[in-house]
Amino acid sequence: MTIMFFTLKEASIWTGLSPFELLWQTLAVALFSVLLALKTDGVSQYGDMSWTKVFVPLFVANCVNAYFIAIVFIRSVLTGQVKKALQRSGWTLVFLALLSIYHVLLCQKLQGTSDFSHPETMAPLFILLVLTVFRSR
Repeated sequence: MTIMFFTLKEASIWTGLSPFELLWQTLAVALFSVLLALKTDGVSQYGDMSWTKVFVPLFVANCVNAYFIAIVFIRSVLTGQVKKALQRSGWTLVFLALLSIYHVLLCQKLQGTSDFSHPETMAPLFILLVLTVFRSR
C-alpha cells in the first residue's frame, strides 16, 4: 500500500496560495496546535489562557498573507497584468476571508460567547470547500 501526499505545486494549485503563503499557514497551524494542546491539557500557566490567545497565530498568518497579496497585486498591476492580478488576489482574499470568519466563529463558539449552532459555525468552511472543488475544475 502506498501513501500519496500532495506535492508543493499541487497544494499551491488546490489552495490558490503561493508556497510562501503556505509556509506561513503551516507555521501558524503548528504553533496553534502547540497552544491548543497546552490549553486543553491544562498546563498551569497555559490552562487559563483565553481561546482568543490560542487563535492568535492563525489570525496573524491570515493578516500577513493578506498583506503579501496586497503587495503582489500592486506589483502585478504596475507591470500591466491587471486581469491575472484580479483573479489571483480575488480568489486568495475570498479564501482568507472565509478562513478568518471560520476562525472567529470557532473562537467565539469555544469561548461560549456565540449562540450559533455547530453547522452555522462551520458554514464558512463548507463554503470554502465547495469553492475549492469548483475552482479545481
